[in-house]
Amino acid sequence: MKKALFFAIFVLFLISTSFYSFAQRGKKVQYSPIMLGAEIGLGIPTGDFGDVVNTGYGLNGVFSYFLQSDLLLTGTIGYWSFKKEEGGVDFTFNTIPFNAGIQYRFGQVQFIPFIGAETFLFFNSAKVSYLGYSESDSETKFGFVPLVGFAYKISPTMELRGTFKYTIIFTEGENTTFIGILFGLHFPL
Repeated sequence: MKKALFFAIFVLFLISTSFYSFAQRGKKVQYSPIMLGAEIGLGIPTGDFGDVVNTGYGLNGVFSYFLQSDLLLTGTIGYWSFKKEEGGVDFTFNTIPFNAGIQYRFGQVQFIPFIGAETFLFFNSAKVSYLGYSESDSETKFGFVPLVGFAYKISPTMELRGTFKYTIIFTEGENTTFIGILFGLHFPL
């Protein structure tokens, strides 16, 4: 998976530098209000969820549509995995976020801070294994994700985004919560 991710980032980098070189030759390039990107990150469990699992990892694909230069609609689909092995018990929790959101950007310079929120569905699965026996369960839950971050324009056709997300998945009993720290590259279509 690491090789595939590295290859994808490398190909996107080559494409973006080609667009940048084309723009530098004096050609007028029209940019789309649509951006696509990929983000990788760490998930730090909080609350009771932090007692059950260790730090996890995740990958998100992000669609962005600029309503205005400072206001974006976003769509996110990803995969997050958390595990813990203790006393012969293996516990795994995976979630697939399928969210829609909004971002507001402050400024139009090279470094642009933003705030936002996402909400919709989380497809969760959990598995517990002990002494060769295992039990698993899956469910779909609603969630809410406030976020803060920055966009850094590397070139006219590429930006780096760093995002801190506080994911709240509304589950029975205690909510499942974690802090996501993500970084990724985004490109206009």
